[in-house]
Amino acid sequence: NAINGQLNRLNDFATVLANVFNKVHSQGYGLDGSTGLNFFGIDPNSSLSKIDASNIIVAIEDPKQVALATNTAYLNSDNTNGKNLLALKDSINGVLTPTEETALKSSLNDSNNYDIIKNSKFSEYYNSQLVAIISSESSRIKTQMKNNQFLYDAITEKMKSLTGVNMDEELINLTKLQRSYQAAARIITVTDELMQTILNIG
Repeated sequence: NAINGQLNRLNDFATVLANVFNKVHSQGYGLDGSTGLNFFGIDPNSSLSKIDASNIIVAIEDPKQVALATNTAYLNSDNTNGKNLLALKDSINGVLTPTEETALKSSLNDSNNYDIIKNSKFSEYYNSQLVAIISSESSRIKTQMKNNQFLYDAITEKMKSLTGVNMDEELINLTKLQRSYQAAARIITVTDELMQTILNIG
């Protein structure tokens, strides 16, 4: 099913994004000195144990906890970790260890999605694997619906032509049958008269 396939890709994208973003974010420091915090979390109302597109939420409640700094001596001016977070949109290579990558792949709907995301920018994955495929499938379905409508209309017209009653044509046929009946009746009358004549001669 095309829709389920796209939902799986979107969920995998959200899972990968949350995991790599959380790792980089947890390595930095917030304006209040906090560290080790995940930026994304799971909606408390969700029954799932992993983050995906259906339950992802921002776990940070205080803006001062957004970990932009890497140097605790310059929390007010250091934005190095903020740049690291921003760089994730272009590449996530080197963020996760091989062990972390293996664990993340096993949690995805399709482990191949991780490699596709890893080898492309977030925007490229989103546009090529989500938007483009949905657009193409939508266009195909619309074309198929239009073709099916044309076929339905053609069949409907054909059925009407086969089952419909043409009054002029039926009147002509009725006239033909009436003339045939009159001719048959005339033949019977003539035959009867001929037989009477033969019997009288005899």
